[in-house]
Amino acid sequence: MLDTATETPAVGRSDLAARPPLRRTLAGRLCPNAPVDGDRRFDDVAAGRFAVVTATEPSAPERVHVERRGGVVVVAPPDSELGRWLRRGRSTAAVVRPDGTVLRAGRDLSALCIALPAFHARRAGSVPALV
Repeated sequence: MLDTATETPAVGRSDLAARPPLRRTLAGRLCPNAPVDGDRRFDDVAAGRFAVVTATEPSAPERVHVERRGGVVVVAPPDSELGRWLRRGRSTAAVVRPDGTVLRAGRDLSALCIALPAFHARRAGSVPALV
């Protein structure tokens, strides 16, 4: 179960956290480092990349778009910790930055995939960069 007692406050609305005015959203909040598949947790799967966490299976073109931009798709079953986190945030999907903070969240997976920034490493061993 997610421990919200130690959750940090959400970051303010900016280009780094797209929080709509007057609406509660996951944007600006940290994504929980929840179990994803038996052995790995969210941070292990995301591995320093942008991640699209979704309660619904993305279409093939959506998945390809995310992967071409250097991101990873994490499907969160409804009964999983990430699935419950999305539901509590009134979202079906979220774009999570490499630092674990939610950039955008909502109910339109296609729109969130399109909003995903391109992200890649310049060369082996370098710090990843936005493009």
